[in-house]
Amino acid sequence: MSTRIRLYGAHDATDILRLNRKSENLLSPMDSQRFAHLRQSGALVFVAEHAESIAGFLIGFHEGADYDSVNYQWFLKNTQRFLYIDRVVISETLRGLGIARLLYEQVKVQARADGLEKIVAEINAEPPNMESLEFHRKQGFREMATQNVGVTKIVSLQCLDL
Repeated sequence: MSTRIRLYGAHDATDILRLNRKSENLLSPMDSQRFAHLRQSGALVFVAEHAESIAGFLIGFHEGADYDSVNYQWFLKNTQRFLYIDRVVISETLRGLGIARLLYEQVKVQARADGLEKIVAEINAEPPNMESLEFHRKQGFREMATQNVGVTKIVSLQCLDL
């Protein structure tokens, strides 16, 4: 079965929120109000369809978006000409099929079309999200710095040069 990557449509919101809820142990929570706020702040949202259902999604922001994330703010202060990946979620039952890679390939196409030089993201380093750290390493990301977020969380701030 093939996977199709496309831009978000309003009819996708319920599935996106459901997928996000199932991964909140690795991500920040996102209810319908927060998702609406992210979209109004300029979020770029790609959706992965597999077997006619939503298999995953990616939320990103261009440099200069009105986004309140401390990690996004770090990138604003420390780099330029970037597209920031806020979160990527793939359905648990469909992980390992290359869907995240396809979403990232679409982000690369978008970033290049927009004249950007980098894709940036943060990954949980403590407690570690080993699956995500390994995925980003394989994609060619490199660590720029680490940052404490709250009392018990450290993130790895990473960059992929295009």
